[in-house]
Amino acid sequence: MNSNKENSSIKLHLKLSAWSILFLLLSSFAIGQNHEPDVTSTVKTWEDLTGENTLYVRVDAACNNYDMKRLFPKIGAPTAVVAKLTNDEGVVTAIYEDKKFANEMLMFYEEGIWFKEEDDIQAVFIPLFYCSLKHGEKMPLSYIVLYDNQKYIYHFTFKCKPTVLGSCEISISKSDLNKRLHQLPTALKKEFINYIDKVYTTREDLFPNHLTFKNEKYKRKQIEEIGTANDNSYPHILLYKIHTFLQEANLVMASVYLEEFKQLYVNAEGYVDIAGFNVKNSNLETQKGQYRHQFFVNESALMQQAIESIDRDAYQNAYLMLQVTFEELMK
Repeated sequence: MNSNKENSSIKLHLKLSAWSILFLLLSSFAIGQNHEPDVTSTVKTWEDLTGENTLYVRVDAACNNYDMKRLFPKIGAPTAVVAKLTNDEGVVTAIYEDKKFANEMLMFYEEGIWFKEEDDIQAVFIPLFYCSLKHGEKMPLSYIVLYDNQKYIYHFTFKCKPTVLGSCEISISKSDLNKRLHQLPTALKKEFINYIDKVYTTREDLFPNHLTFKNEKYKRKQIEEIGTANDNSYPHILLYKIHTFLQEANLVMASVYLEEFKQLYVNAEGYVDIAGFNVKNSNLETQKGQYRHQFFVNESALMQQAIESIDRDAYQNAYLMLQVTFEELMK
C-alpha cells in the first residue's frame, strides 16, 4: 500500500494530467467509432526538455498478426502510416510513403515502440513490420525515428533461415549500418544498432504478435510515467495491462487503461458488453461490495482471481475486481 505522501503525489499528477488524458481517450474512442477495424492507432504523452509531448501514430489497413495467428483478409489495401509528435518546440509529422514498399501491408504494435533519452530529450523508435508471408529468406523491417523535432525513416532487410522460428540477421554489415544511420546522434545510433542486433534474431521478431513483446529481450528501460491510449484494443490485453500497472502501483497508467476499457466495452448500465461475453448474473453494487471485502481480506488473492478471470474470458468479473482495487488504492 502506498503512503499518504505517495497517494497525494499520484492524485496531484492525475489532476494535472486529467485534461490531456481525457483528450487522448476521447480521440481514441472517436477513431474506433468512425473507421474500419483494420485502422489502428495509439497516443502517448510524456515530458522532457521540449515540454509536454504528445505522440499520435495511425496505421490504415493494418494487418496485425494477432494472437490466434490469423491475418486480416485485406489483401491489396494500401497501408498508410502517420506519426505526429507535438511539443512546445513545434510539430513534426512523419508519413510513410516509400515506393519500394507501397504494395506491402504493415503490422503496428504500440508495445513495440521504445524510447532512449539523449540530452534530456526522448528519442522515439517506432517499428513497422510487414504482413506478407512470401518473403522467403528475406524479411523486411522499417522504423520511424523521432528526435529533437527531426524525423527519420529507415528500411532494413534481414536474412532468415527457412523454419518458422529460423534465426535471422541483418543483411548488411555493422559498418554499413552505421553509415546508413549517420543522421542520428552518435549515442542514439549506437543504441539503435545494439537494439537491432539484440532483438531481431528470429522470424517471430519480424512477424510478431502481441505475445512476442512479452519476451525477456524486449524488456527495456521506459519513461516512468507515460500516458497511452490505443484504438482497437482487445479487452483481454487492456485488462492485463490494468492488472500489471495496479501491481506496480502505477495508478496513473492504470487509470488510463481503465477509462479506455470503459469507453470501449462498458455500456450505459455499467455492464461489460462484448459480443459473446455479455453476462448480467448479479447486481453490480453487490458484486463490487463482495470484491471490496475480498480486497481487505487478501488483496493478492483478489488480484490472482482477476488474472484467472481474464484467462477464462470472464471480463465482467475481472473488470470489477480491477476497478475495486484501483478505487481502494486511490483512497
